[in-house]
Amino acid sequence: GLTSCAAGETPEGFCIYNSNYFARCVCPSGYKTCEPPYYGVGTACGNKYASCEEDTERACKELDSEFTDTCQTGWKVDPNNTCEYDPTYGKCCNLCEGYDYTSIPEGYIADGAACVDCNRTSKYKIKINPCDGFQDCGVMGGDNGAKTCMSGSQIKYDNCKPCPNLGTLSSCPSPFTCTYEECSNRYYKSGCQSGYDWNSSSQTCTPQCASTYKYACTGANQTGGSGAACGGKYTACTCSSGYDWSSGTCKKCSSSYQYTCTGTGYAGGNGSTCDGKYASCKCASGYYWGNGVCRKNLCAEGSQLGYILNSDMTVTSSKQSGKTPIGVVVCSYSGNTGGQAMSLTSVNNGTLYDGGSYPAMVYEDGDSRLWNQFSITSCLNTSIIMSIGDSSEFPAAWAANSYSTEGTNPGDWCLVASGVFPAYSSNRSIIDAGFTNVGSTGANYIDSSCFNFDNGPTYYLELTSNNSTGIGWLASAKRQVRPVIGFCKSGYEYDKSTDNCQACDSSYKYTCTGTGYSGGSGTACGGLYEACTCASGYVGSGICIEENACMKGTQLGYILNSDMTVTPSKQSGKTPIGVVVCSYAGGGGQAMALNSIGSYMWGGYGTDISSLPNYTSSGTAYKDTASCENSEKIRAKGDSSTYPATWAAYNYTTTGTKVGDWCLPAAGIFTSYDKNQDAINAGFSSANGTQFKTNTLAWSSSPESKYSAWASYLNSGYGLVAYTDKESRREVRPVIEF
Repeated sequence: GLTSCAAGETPEGFCIYNSNYFARCVCPSGYKTCEPPYYGVGTACGNKYASCEEDTERACKELDSEFTDTCQTGWKVDPNNTCEYDPTYGKCCNLCEGYDYTSIPEGYIADGAACVDCNRTSKYKIKINPCDGFQDCGVMGGDNGAKTCMSGSQIKYDNCKPCPNLGTLSSCPSPFTCTYEECSNRYYKSGCQSGYDWNSSSQTCTPQCASTYKYACTGANQTGGSGAACGGKYTACTCSSGYDWSSGTCKKCSSSYQYTCTGTGYAGGNGSTCDGKYASCKCASGYYWGNGVCRKNLCAEGSQLGYILNSDMTVTSSKQSGKTPIGVVVCSYSGNTGGQAMSLTSVNNGTLYDGGSYPAMVYEDGDSRLWNQFSITSCLNTSIIMSIGDSSEFPAAWAANSYSTEGTNPGDWCLVASGVFPAYSSNRSIIDAGFTNVGSTGANYIDSSCFNFDNGPTYYLELTSNNSTGIGWLASAKRQVRPVIGFCKSGYEYDKSTDNCQACDSSYKYTCTGTGYSGGSGTACGGLYEACTCASGYVGSGICIEENACMKGTQLGYILNSDMTVTPSKQSGKTPIGVVVCSYAGGGGQAMALNSIGSYMWGGYGTDISSLPNYTSSGTAYKDTASCENSEKIRAKGDSSTYPATWAAYNYTTTGTKVGDWCLPAAGIFTSYDKNQDAINAGFSSANGTQFKTNTLAWSSSPESKYSAWASYLNSGYGLVAYTDKESRREVRPVIEF
């Protein structure tokens, strides 16, 4: 009998007389034999195990130790030699990357040993056959009977044809034409250029000279030939300085030929030239010839010469019904910012005046600026003359200054400067047409405020065919006086100290005219004011709007679209951006954003904005509809950290609008909403916007005091509530003007 069992076995068949002995050892029930790719787990019992576990890597390695699932770079597992237990294991085969040829083409040789790929195909890298012992024979080719060798696509030979060596020149000399011999890398003469005859036996070119080649150019004042020579002669010669080639000789130039006529303002010479110079020049558009110089015509830089200046200081291209002409534009500044207009008649019905005498020697008597005949500073000159002497000494200047018309006063008009005359001279037809249009006549022989430096008396307007500048001078003569007056377009102010139009400060932007206006507030600049005074029944400062104007139109509740069109309801193809909450009687109004853009503080607690009134009751606040004007004034007093609500509205954008288009609504906008809730709420519903609720508190741009401002509150009489702390956060619902 047995007394012990191997590990994992259990005894069976114990002896009934002595239990230390038993008949046999057996494995536990359920043990089984494991075959690859499965292997036993735990202790074996007679080569059996309680369970089997799959291990394909072990099974594959036992089949062939070279089986692997990871190959080196450029190799892969050979699909034709894989493990039967797991096809991802197998022997590695070479991909033969870079080995692109299965055979070696003509002209090439193998570059290294062949590579056998996974398909058992031999593949090669190739390189051009160097054909050692053979050479490139170029255009000559191989000699008769020469052996050949292909080197890539090129045929090489073991022996080349010999070079004729006709070429001896590294370049082709003039006037020959040459042929290039490639084998010698040289040129040889083969003909002549145009104008020459070829002699093949002597290899020479003979010029074919025209009869015009007749000057040796070695004579007096001749410095050489001009242009190409032929047979040692030229068609013309160059001359010494001060001489010019003419009729086959170098002739001395007249002293009158002194201008090159080049540079800014010049359009070339006038008439004949001598040694590259002219007796006078042509001037470019906007310039005129005066005292040997092309001068810029400062009075012709604008496009309003010949226009009509009216008593309301407007300028029109012709006489207009309802306007009273007082002058014709004779000086138009650049950009049409303004200019000078000449009176329609002479002072005192054509009375002749003495311009006075202003001797150049007596500097202490005046200002040397008066001696510039091309000056256009009419009013400056006039003021200088009047400061030097009274009307008995300088009658013409005083007479011009005393002139007046409807809409103007004595002191507004000046004695014209002679620098204005060139513009008159070069544009006489259109200026005289302007005088004719208003029933007047053009000017001629009138006095100016500029003096002749050498002789004292003034220059005058002289419109004659032989006077291109229009400036004349004649001593001891009395002439008529046709004053001029400076004018500027809206937004500019005439400065008599410079006779120029100066742009007004940007704060001057209101004309303060039309319905609802009673005039400007404060001083004007260029016909504009910084603020306006409104007529009874209107409110505002820069813009006077009718009280309760937002409820006068017929478009309340309409949709404002991104293309700035207004439709009664939402339209296909259009994008709503707001609903009309303010409709003016004459068209236009203000539209409110479809939704709130957030909650913000009004800002500036404890600070009054002096340009904005405090509306101390809803009975006055509801009249304020100047949303964008209010917003602009608030923003001018502080940035977004100081006045968050106003700046939030300013920065709001939608499709079709940009930063700066939207504003914080004025209190009167909410009053309009309150009184027209049905129509406006229907508009918001149509546009998929958000309606106001009764208790919706949204900021207005209308302050109540330095501590509070008005906000919306529907059904409260005026739709407004005050005593809202400026530091409280309320909704912001911007509006846009249209």
